Amino acid sequence: HKDFFDGHSWASGLFIQNNGKSQESSSEAINAYYALYLMGLATNDSELSDWGRILLAEEIKSVQKYWHMCIESEIYDMKFSSNRMIGVVGALDVSDNTWFGQNVEYVHGINFIPFTPITSELLSYDFIEEEWPILSTAFERTNDPIKDEWAGFLRMAQSIVDPETALNHIESIPIFDSGNSLTNALHWIATRQNMTYGSYNESYFLEMVLWENAYVPSSCL
Repeated sequence: HKDFFDGHSWASGLFIQNNGKSQESSSEAINAYYALYLMGLATNDSELSDWGRILLAEEIKSVQKYWHMCIESEIYDMKFSSNRMIGVVGALDVSDNTWFGQNVEYVHGINFIPFTPITSELLSYDFIEEEWPILSTAFERTNDPIKDEWAGFLRMAQSIVDPETALNHIESIPIFDSGNSLTNALHWIATRQNMTYGSYNESYFLEMVLWENAYVPSSCL
């Protein structure tokens, strides 16, 4: 349910929960409107693509404002914003956990997925630079270690600021989430703007490098 008053969508639709209406995976809403925009392009329907652009631009701006907590947040206090990511935004509250757990990779990862070209507009370098010290703690746990499926998403986020290190780790992940794949992860890392080519097996990326600018620029929003 798109809420034009609040500027973002509600996963619970029109139904009220304990905290009012609720939204957990903000990135999934963004990709829903991205799909609408692409459908308009594919069918040469300019009205549909423009409608998708409006919904998409508004959703991204709202997510970056209400979910992404930067150091100088104007909404959340310093102690809470140190978590860097909201897990669930409700009509009456916000929390730094999810409906299925409190692990760092859950709270942040659920608001990353899926990684598609529009993710380049959602996740800025500056935000990930602030967020990565929090994300990296997921790889330091010995009790309840991070699962491979979530590790893939976090390494893809890391590649925005440190693609070389992310690449070194991504190739050793044996299992990817059903909404992800090694191919998708490699393509994403290879197309980050600060990637320096030549430090990896080029047979993996020969075709991918040709598409290194295949993302949706801000001018399309």
